[in-house]
Amino acid sequence: HSFAAVMVKMNLSDVNVPELIADMWEPLNEEQREFLANHFTLQNYKKNEVIHCEGETPKYLMCLLNGKVKIYKDGVGGRSQIIRMIKPVQYFGYRASFAQEDYLTNASAFEASTVCMIPMTVVTGLLMSNPNLAMFFIRQLSIDLGISDERIG
Repeated sequence: HSFAAVMVKMNLSDVNVPELIADMWEPLNEEQREFLANHFTLQNYKKNEVIHCEGETPKYLMCLLNGKVKIYKDGVGGRSQIIRMIKPVQYFGYRASFAQEDYLTNASAFEASTVCMIPMTVVTGLLMSNPNLAMFFIRQLSIDLGISDERIG
């Protein structure tokens, strides 16, 4: 079925996902777009609601469509250390999966947020068949690594 049908079924016809995830959508051919369209879900989170926890196995690539998400680690005495803030339209939650690790951090909605969830199995399938998409993620990971290198220095 067409992309529009999926949108209506989710009752979020005001959210143009392909436009929002353009970086990921653009490199795909028609068949790959249909595959992606049939497999993502949109998840709404309330302020302070946990999206993923340290130690969990990553199952989704996430793209924040609106709102704000904080990535943090639980510190001593219940204090949490914010590692970074995710703004629209940034991808998160996938590094651990590529590294075949469990999450090293927690993510929660800093304010009411809508997240596009794409199963990592779908992402991996698309990466295998689309070198341009693979290059996009290599670039994203490299940028993130540069940011964390600057922080340590």
